[in-house]
Amino acid sequence: MRIKHLLSLCFCFLLLGLSSLQAQQNVLKLNLPNLPSRHFALHYERALDNNMSVGVIVGLTPNRDLPGANLLKNWIFENPDSISFDFSGTYSKFAITPEFRYYLQSQRYDSPVGIYLAAAFRYSLHNFEIPFTFTEDNGNPLTVTFDGRLQNIGGTLGIGVQFFLAERIAIDIYSGLGAAFTPVRLQASSNALTSDDYIKIRDQFLDEIGVDIDPSRVEEWVANRDLNIRFPIYLPLVRTGLSIGYRF
Repeated sequence: MRIKHLLSLCFCFLLLGLSSLQAQQNVLKLNLPNLPSRHFALHYERALDNNMSVGVIVGLTPNRDLPGANLLKNWIFENPDSISFDFSGTYSKFAITPEFRYYLQSQRYDSPVGIYLAAAFRYSLHNFEIPFTFTEDNGNPLTVTFDGRLQNIGGTLGIGVQFFLAERIAIDIYSGLGAAFTPVRLQASSNALTSDDYIKIRDQFLDEIGVDIDPSRVEEWVANRDLNIRFPIYLPLVRTGLSIGYRF
């Protein structure tokens, strides 16, 4: 599903909630632990009745250094110390997470408060750049940059607790686990390379890739002086957070 369709759906969902505002049925929150990593996640929640609520979380990471580079490198590649990829490139992220919550203890209709169980769908788009060092036939190293795109499509189940300070200040603590289907696409382009060079880069990449990726599901092609590599992987999803917000 395209990002604009997801945004349109969530915008309509938000308008539906705001169109029938009642006192203190709504909470707008900001996730605090993500701020040092420059990921900004805003969460809107609306109570439906004494036990249930719905919400949506929108997150954005502007361009920054690739986070968790060493962990990613060690997970993907069999021999991470000998690979030709430099995991020091740039990274950006957009994520959207619709969520349903069931509060275990019945509360006032206008107060989504207490311990809850949560189910969430998650879509995220990650863009990154990774330099790749290729050895030419004459023995000289040449670095090309792969533009990468990774999508997460999955869901999580979780548990949390929400309480209020001074009537309107919300504190929300949550944790959840799930899984995601993750298509990955890498593209490299350079006027200094020939089609034969791209084929060698492709072979070098596929030789270095880890056993966690099924080789039969890797697609690669060369078109318009671009090398394209595409493959799917499955990743665990972990959601944790400590949010502070305002009830209205």
